Amino acid sequence: MSEERRRRQRKRQKTNRPTVPMWIPRSLGFSILGGFGMMRYYFWPGVTVTYFGLAALVWEVCVEPELEKRSVWTQLIGIGIVCFLFDLFTIGVVAARAPINFDSYAMRK
Repeated sequence: MSEERRRRQRKRQKTNRPTVPMWIPRSLGFSILGGFGMMRYYFWPGVTVTYFGLAALVWEVCVEPELEKRSVWTQLIGIGIVCFLFDLFTIGVVAARAPINFDSYAMRK
């Protein structure tokens, strides 16, 4: 076997082996749904899990092999969509003002 052929095989083996199994990053995004379900009973842990899922989505958009092949604008649009979801969740759920009702009983004699 020639040295050039061995080098090509080693290079192919290095590029074909992913460092992280493909199902792990894609399944981390499902924690967003789990966070929403958890918020009903435990608000702040649910918010933490949801933010973790959004961070996993940003990571997934950055390292997705199909998006890496496309233009930079496509990647930026994907990151922009995830950032929009991040802001929507922060403004709509976390920073939402809770209605506070004050009831007073006036007593007259």
